[in-house]
Amino acid sequence: MNDIEDIYPLSPVQEGMLYHATTSPEQGLYVETTTFRLTGPLDVDALTAAWQAVVARHPVLRTAFVHERISAPHQVVLPAAQVRVDVRDLTGLDAAARDEEVAAETARRRAEPFDLTRPPLMRLLALRLSPDEHLMVWTYHHMILDGWSAALLMADVTAELARPGGAGTAPPPPFRDHIAWLRRQDPQRDRAFWTAYLDGYDEPAVFTLPGVRPGAKPSGRFRTVRDTLPADATARLRALAAARSTTLGSLVEAAWAGTVARYSGRDDVVFGVTVSGRPPLPRAEAMIGMFINTVPVRARVDHDLPAGEWIAGYAASRHPVLEHQHTPLTDVQRWAGVERGAQLFDTVVVFENYPDASEAVLAGGALRTTDVHYETRTNYRATLVVRAAGELRVQLVVDADAFDAAEADALVRHVTTVLARLADRPGAPLRDVLAVPDDTRALLLDRWNGTDVDRTPPRALLPDLIAEAVRTRPGHPAVVADGTAYTYRELDDRATALAHRLAAQGVRTGDRVGVCLGRGADLVTALLATARAGAAFVPLDPAHPADRTAYVLRDAAPALLLTGAPAALPADGWDGPVLDLTREPLPPTAPAAPAGPEHAAAPAGPLPGATADGLAYLIYTSGSTGRPKGVAIGHRALANLVDSLALRHPGLSADDRFLALTTLTFDTSLAELLVPLAAGATVHVGGGTLGLSGREVDAYTARHGITALQATPSRYRALLDSGWQGGDGLRLYSCGEAFPPDLAEPLAKRGRSVWNMYGPTETTVYSSVEEIHAGTTRVTVGRPISHTTLRVLDPHGALVPLGCVGELCIGGHGVAEGYWNLPELSAERFVPDPYDGGRTRMFRTGDHARVLPDGRVEVLGRMDRQLKLRGYRIEPGEIEQVLLEAPEVAAAAVAVRGERLVAWTVPADRTAPATPDRLRERLRHRLPSYMIPEVLVTLDDLPLTPAGKTDLLALTVPDEQPAPAAGAEGAAAGGLEELVARLFREVLALPEVGPDDDFFDLGGDSLRAMRLAGRLQTELGSDFDVELLFDYSTVRELAAGIARITADGASGTARTAADEN
Repeated sequence: MNDIEDIYPLSPVQEGMLYHATTSPEQGLYVETTTFRLTGPLDVDALTAAWQAVVARHPVLRTAFVHERISAPHQVVLPAAQVRVDVRDLTGLDAAARDEEVAAETARRRAEPFDLTRPPLMRLLALRLSPDEHLMVWTYHHMILDGWSAALLMADVTAELARPGGAGTAPPPPFRDHIAWLRRQDPQRDRAFWTAYLDGYDEPAVFTLPGVRPGAKPSGRFRTVRDTLPADATARLRALAAARSTTLGSLVEAAWAGTVARYSGRDDVVFGVTVSGRPPLPRAEAMIGMFINTVPVRARVDHDLPAGEWIAGYAASRHPVLEHQHTPLTDVQRWAGVERGAQLFDTVVVFENYPDASEAVLAGGALRTTDVHYETRTNYRATLVVRAAGELRVQLVVDADAFDAAEADALVRHVTTVLARLADRPGAPLRDVLAVPDDTRALLLDRWNGTDVDRTPPRALLPDLIAEAVRTRPGHPAVVADGTAYTYRELDDRATALAHRLAAQGVRTGDRVGVCLGRGADLVTALLATARAGAAFVPLDPAHPADRTAYVLRDAAPALLLTGAPAALPADGWDGPVLDLTREPLPPTAPAAPAGPEHAAAPAGPLPGATADGLAYLIYTSGSTGRPKGVAIGHRALANLVDSLALRHPGLSADDRFLALTTLTFDTSLAELLVPLAAGATVHVGGGTLGLSGREVDAYTARHGITALQATPSRYRALLDSGWQGGDGLRLYSCGEAFPPDLAEPLAKRGRSVWNMYGPTETTVYSSVEEIHAGTTRVTVGRPISHTTLRVLDPHGALVPLGCVGELCIGGHGVAEGYWNLPELSAERFVPDPYDGGRTRMFRTGDHARVLPDGRVEVLGRMDRQLKLRGYRIEPGEIEQVLLEAPEVAAAAVAVRGERLVAWTVPADRTAPATPDRLRERLRHRLPSYMIPEVLVTLDDLPLTPAGKTDLLALTVPDEQPAPAAGAEGAAAGGLEELVARLFREVLALPEVGPDDDFFDLGGDSLRAMRLAGRLQTELGSDFDVELLFDYSTVRELAAGIARITADGASGTARTAADEN
């Protein structure tokens, strides 16, 4: 390379492409592929000569890019570069084999990286399909050409073919003139514009699909899908654009903006738009090179506006961007208001409307081109490429790790659906234009929440729950507890007698009865009796603090309190009637009643019972105000739950024996106490301490032949830790918390089936169910139980696209009446269901969820648990899951403490816990850097609430964390920290940098990362792979990583050594 024609800097866009090309050459980023058919006799020598002439004419085709061991990359123009046209003859293959080979050969060409120091950075292949038909495969690096320039080059080549040496016009101005123009622009003016344009935009609009991870690096695997908008619809779009004084390209951008809004759940979105970038210079339209730039474009989506009006507003707000379209994206990113380290956008729109000059030149000649196809690959997660001809051809290129095939198809269909609706109904509200496609809507509403939902009417309300069993098997055990057993006949008689006693004590229809009983068989008696007396039960726990019990009694205002331990009641919390069951003469053995009018015989006669619209129970849950809030559940809702779980979801048999371990104040206890009775099975009410010991549970299970057991995942872990073995005949129900996949195998080994039960208290215990198998890795909450709908909606109440995240809203018979004495909160959370005309209500759960392509629902955690750090939204459950997949970790929890992301872990082997560094290393390979906990704390056990759930509020951070162990690597790292810190300061132009400062948080980007890598190579005298900086981005981490590589005696690249760790 001693003979150099010219040398000059790169444009900012070229620098960005160089970064991606050098850090991930195997991914084929920015390798463009154009294929087209040549029909007619092809002279390969003449074609080669034509290309050679064009290479001589345009300096960019003779340009190399150098960047190693120099302060900044440059492009070097050589005097000459040789073109070669390869030929493969496929005429001997049948049609199927030929098509297969064409696809394989095109893929091979696309995947082959370029040596950026050896021009021309393009390759030509002619695949001979027949004597007079060839498929040309032209691959080139995007750093030298944009789409417009590629079309001009094809025109040059075809002109040269027509008249060799006859190019009459002078060569266009060289690309270096564009570079010089860029360097003359005023960055302060650009900064003022972009700062104002992006003011208030502090959170990127990221797709919420399962595979999309904010900040994740491109996988290098791509998936391309296509769709077409017919010519008549395209013509209507052109007319709409003209009527709104905008362009077809702006309409396409607007459609993408609306789609990004729907897929991200944001109404204020920024996405990338590729602009022509050509400078205002003479003959700029004829210049050859890489002029395009990608700039951020902002759209605020107003769902209530007519679509056409919104488009006009979008076009007006987008127009000023054109004056600043030359601004380097890295500068805009730095000036933007998003947190450091957050990407401004990760999707881009390319609207290509340049003429296909090659067809015009060859028309009417002996050789003509047809069937032109383009393929582009960028570092963005999704690139929408739209080409306008008579019809609109839409191509979507996505990261294959972020989008599966169905998701990519659905996304491109959503865009074309929006475009078609814009063409047909520009006056419609924008919300209707952006709604999910009609076939998706039919799945979500008519099938998965329609015909697929069981609509069997419940057989009985609570007062008559055991009537069938009393009739068909009166002598079968109904309830067993601590040496006491009632048959169905005995339970029925006892409940009826108690109901009469309640009526005699003044309990009337619509009253509430407090039930404050210890764990015994009469828990069930009390529930049945209360319902038969026409009242609703209010669960109370004798072990709860006195002030909580007193508050519930004041708020619920029961007509009477049933108790077996009056001494446990707060002295100042209740002065109303109390009925002590330990002193009541109830069958089957009724001791002589004490004297006194309060123990007079209960009057005979009919009991009021219940109606479907009446209140069944009032249960209190934790409230955000610090006071518990009451949830009012009707008889229709309770009957639907009991009937559905007993007979269908998942169903029990009359021979089952269900071990009940949950206290009555948690509504999941009703699945243990009532559901088995609906099937004629037996309830075993376990003592208060039984569920604390796995061995005791095993002993009880064996002694009584238990076939069903329910617990939270945290409680199951505690049972496993205490030696619980389960049994082949056990049906295991998991409830109350998200089911972690790592529990699937151990539970499946300890029972005949495992069921994940989901539902908030406000929709009557459970709303959906999913069977879990030993090999289950993706846990969902499954499908709805009877008479229940599960809808995932955005903040505007619209159905979200399949796979995207929204709020789970539950409708149907299980929806509670509301919160007791809290009308405002009830109105906020219990809202009319817009998908049945508002005739019924649905409950906004506050849970993030998505609907999967098979209709199952995946719940992702509480919306109020979602964290936000450095501009990114973080789901703690995702980090917890990665930690739980480590064999060294038995349990994990993640939360924020004092602006720090903290993880607490319980080791699987307490004698050899994993070190924080080892766990961080594991996390780095699975999660982006902003999701790596700053602090990791090891505990013997996670604290639990009385309900058996992880008590996040009880998790604390020790005042001092252990310092890293010293050693050879530590000493070496300490010596390197000063060097790394100095280079951070110099590359980022900062006065001070601390050991824990993050390169990207300080303002670093991919271009500055390349410069830092070059400086490190020079200082260390060895190769340094810039990708290491993305795994170890603080001064301390990077120095330690380099020291470790050196200590290992690595001879390869730093990246290879990092991967081995």
